Amino acid sequence: MVNAVGLYGKKLVEIRPIFPNRVLNLLHYCPMSDINLCVIKLARLLFGEVVEHVVSCLAQKGGAPLRDIIQRSKLSKDEVKNSLCILLQHDLIDYTLSNTNGYLYRLKIDRILLCNRYPRYIYASKFLFGDIAELIVEEILLNGQIIKNELLDQIKSRLADIVEKDNTPPDPTEVDTAFDELARNNFIIEVGGGRMLVKSEVEQVDKMTPTTNNKPSEEVSTPKKGNKRQRSEDIPSAPVSKRLHLEEGTNEINYMMIVEVIGKKYDSIAAAIMRSMLELDANPQESDIITNAVRLKEIKSHLPKEVNVTKSILEEYLTILYEDKQLNTGDPDILHIFSEIVKRTLECLVQQRFGSNFGRIFRIIVHKKSLEQKKICDMAMLPSKDAKAILYTLMVEKFIRMQEIPRSLDCVASKTFHLFSLDILDTCTVVLSRSYKAIANSIIRRDWEVNSNRQREMRLLDKSERLKTMKKSVLANTDGNVSIDETIRELEESITPIESQQLKILREKFDR
Repeated sequence: MVNAVGLYGKKLVEIRPIFPNRVLNLLHYCPMSDINLCVIKLARLLFGEVVEHVVSCLAQKGGAPLRDIIQRSKLSKDEVKNSLCILLQHDLIDYTLSNTNGYLYRLKIDRILLCNRYPRYIYASKFLFGDIAELIVEEILLNGQIIKNELLDQIKSRLADIVEKDNTPPDPTEVDTAFDELARNNFIIEVGGGRMLVKSEVEQVDKMTPTTNNKPSEEVSTPKKGNKRQRSEDIPSAPVSKRLHLEEGTNEINYMMIVEVIGKKYDSIAAAIMRSMLELDANPQESDIITNAVRLKEIKSHLPKEVNVTKSILEEYLTILYEDKQLNTGDPDILHIFSEIVKRTLECLVQQRFGSNFGRIFRIIVHKKSLEQKKICDMAMLPSKDAKAILYTLMVEKFIRMQEIPRSLDCVASKTFHLFSLDILDTCTVVLSRSYKAIANSIIRRDWEVNSNRQREMRLLDKSERLKTMKKSVLANTDGNVSIDETIRELEESITPIESQQLKILREKFDR
């Protein structure tokens, strides 16, 4: 897991981290129908129905000009322009100028799917930089991109609201310090003002500015083409906005995963050593294959204060990490560590979905690469009938595959080997595709539940109002009737205790 460069000489240690361009993009192998459905439903969850229609048009056509989006979505021009500007502000679409159709808008599929990781980005910022950094990252993700002064003012106002409840005075300098810390670690990057201002094709003079609850972009006057010698100082500078650097956030999530695996396998000291080695690589580039070599002294000085280890113990930990053969089979590559993490995840997935016997056989196939059915039965200690049914189920579910190897030219079944093996790429593609489909189905189910609950609440409120009206009419027409109390009691008992509790919750909600 670590690569020793003169481990017992100059005491230099290097590791091989994972970068986005080094990871095989499995989206190219997933069915586009599942991906598009997940993207459309995520847009609905984040921005509403209007933006969902625009994203659906772009997902179906790949790239479309403004007039085609208006025709296919059957929305007004202002609604489409506003939706496109919101998507641009969140960096979820891109646009190019075409010679024939004007501006062509295209979805950033990878970027939209990263919206599922927003909670993990927020947790990573809190884990690394504190609670105020968590608020900053959350506010940036809500706005897509935002000017620094507006961001800091909003965070300070939120802290003031929290202080009113907790009676603890805030420190305004902590917000600036947390922001500087995020910017110094490349979590927050600058975005030019041109990203927030997009020319409309129909009205070349107007700028596309959002009018919804999202923060509107500031108007910036652009110089006319006729003024060739217009002075540069007369041109107003566009406001510089800030957005979250998702690539850096993804790297931090991956690093946290590595540290967590090391901590579970060994102890907290080994995890702290791995974290220090990852942090000591200053400004890693995507083209780098390995991190910068660091000295043993630097690792020891960078360790947290609570991790108090001597030089000899540190050398022993590094030696153990270097000689680890389960997560690193001779080649010191973190990509191999992630492949092992993927295998463990698939094993847990199979065991949770199908049971312990399925997990046992799948684990044997993962470790032994390819085996015959008889050897699998012997190693799993299961009857041949049960093992055959398990292998067939795993093959139907596309977790494993079968390869026929004939021992003779006539390919007789009795003289043919049937080897069961695992293709990590195919299995991960199947799991990823099902995950996207599950995300879309969960969003659809959530909307259905919300609508059905709303209808149920409305029916309950109508029932309560009708009962009140009936009580008033009964009390108005008493005429000295003694059975009035029994009638009112029967009307009150028509509402069950559960319904009365729900009515109480609804009235409290409406009072707010």
